[in-house]
Amino acid sequence: MNIDSNTNTTADRYIINNLARGVNPNNTNEDNTFVAPLFARRLSVSNYPRSSVLRPSNYGRYRHAQVTRLEALAGTKVEVLKDPYTRLDKIKFQDAYTNDSMVRRCINLYVKFLLGKRTNTVIDINKEFTTPEMQEQVLSNTFNEAEINELKTWFDRINRRVKFHKKIQAAVTQAAVGGRSALFIETQQGGVPVELKITNWQKLGAIFVDKGTWQMLAVETGDRSKDDPFLADEIIYFSNLDYNIRPDSLYHGISDVEPVADMAETLRYAVSEDLKEAMRSAWAKSGMIKFPPNISKAKADELLAMFQPGIWNATSQDVKIETFDLDPKIQQMIDLIVEGQRYIYRGIGVPGGIVGFEDIQNRATMDLVLNGWRESDLNDRRTWLQDTLEPQWFDSLLKIRYPDINLKDMKVKAKLEFEDVTFETLKDKSEALIPLYQAGVIPLEKMLKLLDMEDVLEEVLAKQRQLEKQRKDELEMMRLEREKRLAEQPTAEEDDTVEEDKRKKEEEQTAALVGKAVTITKQQVMDQIMQDIPKQTQPPVEHNQEEDISKNATLLDLELQMKKELHQRKLKESEDFQKIMTSLNSKIEDLSSSD
Repeated sequence: MNIDSNTNTTADRYIINNLARGVNPNNTNEDNTFVAPLFARRLSVSNYPRSSVLRPSNYGRYRHAQVTRLEALAGTKVEVLKDPYTRLDKIKFQDAYTNDSMVRRCINLYVKFLLGKRTNTVIDINKEFTTPEMQEQVLSNTFNEAEINELKTWFDRINRRVKFHKKIQAAVTQAAVGGRSALFIETQQGGVPVELKITNWQKLGAIFVDKGTWQMLAVETGDRSKDDPFLADEIIYFSNLDYNIRPDSLYHGISDVEPVADMAETLRYAVSEDLKEAMRSAWAKSGMIKFPPNISKAKADELLAMFQPGIWNATSQDVKIETFDLDPKIQQMIDLIVEGQRYIYRGIGVPGGIVGFEDIQNRATMDLVLNGWRESDLNDRRTWLQDTLEPQWFDSLLKIRYPDINLKDMKVKAKLEFEDVTFETLKDKSEALIPLYQAGVIPLEKMLKLLDMEDVLEEVLAKQRQLEKQRKDELEMMRLEREKRLAEQPTAEEDDTVEEDKRKKEEEQTAALVGKAVTITKQQVMDQIMQDIPKQTQPPVEHNQEEDISKNATLLDLELQMKKELHQRKLKESEDFQKIMTSLNSKIEDLSSSD
């Protein structure tokens, strides 16, 4: 009977499951059973699967890969790399993913965290242009900003049409389960892709590679005849952990499910058979009925059919009944299942906190575990995925977009960018990102993207443009005002004339202050002299004319002497002239206030 993974009938699925367990479905030997279970036949120890047994072909002398001619490539001689996994191995991997909940959840979460919330296509500079100055120069010489945006829009339009994120999610999942996968590229006129078809990893066969370069040329597929394989430029081919560990296994990859497939199978035995039988026998004790030696088998079967578990039964026959507690050890089986699930998620490489094992109660510790997982495992797989997609998908699209340009001479490239799945709150992200934006480390668009607030990006940019326009208008007004002030200022000759007039005016003011000071000082001296003259008796009515003349002469002499002293002091103490002026000004103000 032809066993196919897409078989839907119950009988065929039973045969497949038996083959996966190592049981011949045509064997009717009842010696394999030692007890009659409720739902299925118990397997004997001799029939338990032993997948690790070495075959003679596995430890014999290795030979070079087979060489053949590939008609699809005009009879070119190629080397054939056979699939290292047998049909039974593939069924086991498929069965583990489809029937074991922990295996499926681990693989699905691994792929989800690997791809992130969404995947974006970005246009980036080639790695040889490392400095920002060189990158800006390359961009200015090759593509301007409008051309880069147009190219990115063209990529996004094609990716949306072919449902790129969903298709690579399926391809990466298949590669994790079976070691490899392929997406068939269906194109329209001109070579532009219109559809990505998900092929089945189990239908992929031998790999045809170039004898000299070992570059993959084609791969067999069950969807086509042997003479019509998938050519390398017709598909996007994924090979997981493609390290050629097994002889001639290059491009076949290694399954992530392989190390845990036996544990997943063991847990299914425990859940589908052992636990069911234990639950059935745990609620009531088992019994043994002893019949008289002369009773017939038909009569014994009739009495057995009359007995019901868990209730009172009565009979007139001479029988003896004994009960036993078999103690199925349900708790131990449950503990075994839990530990088996731990073995699975650890073997696949997924943190226990995201698959239902909340052993870490501290959030900071959980964040540290997830960051370590992202930096060690996820980023390495993302590099593998980028290296897989860039030459097979993005470079192919660039050739279609620019057929006259050699890709080796292009200074830019398209690549896949991932948005991480994080458990940080909006407050935590804001406190970390806003200072970076204020310091000019990241632009506004990047900050809003990381905050998952791209829906308000256009509104924020519109307000920012409005503020920039207002600022520009203010600067223009300030410039016009400055030019107006400069136009109103006098020329250099006018500046000299104004400076000379200002100097003369200051000299006149100084001279006036000195003259006023001298006049006031003279009056003060006269007043003081008059106070010092002794008071005389009242003169007669008729004054002596000679005495008046003498007094006037004395006052005139004093005035001349005072002027002379002031003039000499001005000449001797020219360095303290400013101090004298300050003192005189203060005295003038005092005298004026007293008058």
